[in-house]
Amino acid sequence: MKRLTVDDVMKYNPCHDKATLKSFLPPGRKALTILEIFELQDVPINDRLWVGFHYIGNRNSVEIACEIARDVLPIFAAKYPEDKRPERTIKTAEKCLRGEISASDAVDAVKDADDADAVNAATAVANVARAASCVGSVVCTISIVRVVDAAATAADAADAANAAEYKQACLDYLAMRILENEL
Repeated sequence: MKRLTVDDVMKYNPCHDKATLKSFLPPGRKALTILEIFELQDVPINDRLWVGFHYIGNRNSVEIACEIARDVLPIFAAKYPEDKRPERTIKTAEKCLRGEISASDAVDAVKDADDADAVNAATAVANVARAASCVGSVVCTISIVRVVDAAATAADAADAANAAEYKQACLDYLAMRILENEL
């Protein structure tokens, strides 16, 4: 498995500076595999997810984000039964990934979802669809981490421990997919 250096991660344009990234490395280490990065408990889980989704590439990231979004869709639907935007945008992302619709058609299909409240899961899922429409965009991985956040929040907004467990489950799932597909 490929090892990532701080310089490799810097190519993803992280919000942290190089010195901060170096501080996350265990003593004496200059490079880590993605699975070793996932195990760095001093690194916030959102940052580990962010690196992981960059590592596997945008197309794989959007595919996995759709799976994660589908997982939380019943929770969202129970709370907002009339709001069909998340399901519609997941379907749009999947159609774009399969090449059934163009990037511009995908963007048009989710424009109404982009007007959703920034903190609700519909926006996060809509962003995944928009990201799928422009595979290759860095926006994709940012959107995916938002989907995981939204899914974790929807999974149990009242219990931060359950939300953290959901994020860890997403990280574990991502690790499994990397291993299965040798990404």
